[in-house]
Amino acid sequence: MLPKLNSRLISKWKKIYLLEGGLCFIRVLEAEPFQGNGDKIKLPPSCFTELSEQGAFDKGPLHFRLSVIHQEAPSDMKAAERQNPGTTHAGVLEFTSEEGSVGLPPHVWSNLFPADPPKTSLIEVRYVWLPKGTYAKLQPDEFGFSDIPNHKAVLETSLRQHATLSQDDMLTVNHGALAYHLRVLELKPSSSVSVLETDIEVDIVGPDSASETTNQHVLKPLIFGMSESGIIEEGNYMLQHQSSECPLRLVTCRFCGDMVQAGTSAVDVRDRLRGLSEHESVCGSRTAPCDSCGRSVMLKEMDIHRIAVHQKTES
Repeated sequence: MLPKLNSRLISKWKKIYLLEGGLCFIRVLEAEPFQGNGDKIKLPPSCFTELSEQGAFDKGPLHFRLSVIHQEAPSDMKAAERQNPGTTHAGVLEFTSEEGSVGLPPHVWSNLFPADPPKTSLIEVRYVWLPKGTYAKLQPDEFGFSDIPNHKAVLETSLRQHATLSQDDMLTVNHGALAYHLRVLELKPSSSVSVLETDIEVDIVGPDSASETTNQHVLKPLIFGMSESGIIEEGNYMLQHQSSECPLRLVTCRFCGDMVQAGTSAVDVRDRLRGLSEHESVCGSRTAPCDSCGRSVMLKEMDIHRIAVHQKTES
């Protein structure tokens, strides 16, 4: 019976070894919180050495499975919690944490420790291979997220800070001064996926319920009232303000292509006359080589340069 059991274990480990691309990396580290965005953790320098020796950096982005290790289960802990410790997935930000510790940003920390963490929080960090995500179904905990103009663009901007998504995780999406919490209900093709360099179809379903006494602000059409930026509007004009005038709305920067808050008009008078926002005025001050002559020209001056220099030369 024992040899048969050993052969099963060997077969199981062979499958895991092949699935993870021939890599075997497992560490037990003490969790330390740090302020950051997204799901990328900090590992100690020795982890870099170990992963590098196994050729991990030649196999694409690194993903890790993080599981809470309960050293001493409290007497009031439910049986289900003992059997199913907190688990999530993450990418890696840098290898600068102290030896024996792993730095966790708020997103990872809150999903591993939804309640108060123990005095000493040990985390098993295991290298895993994750498939690229193709589909995600999310459900906001609060009302009002779907009423944000371009709410899917807001979500896309937030997901750029993530390397992974895991089913049942809670995703925090910030919009101006507001924070929305979205539960990951379903993922395809797996319950944990990579969100790097992939296009994901996203469905957002309405919340099952929300507290009637919530303190969360909600953006919605008003019959008569004041917008988040303090401008009083009436009827459908509120929708117009939120979609085309509100400084908190998201717009695409014409120079870097990122979704940014519209903000106020540019400080520079010439940039204001060009219709540039405050962000675009600064972003457009970066230089790039001209395709025709190779000279370094500010991005916001590139069109004028091409007309003034190269059209004159051609004529």
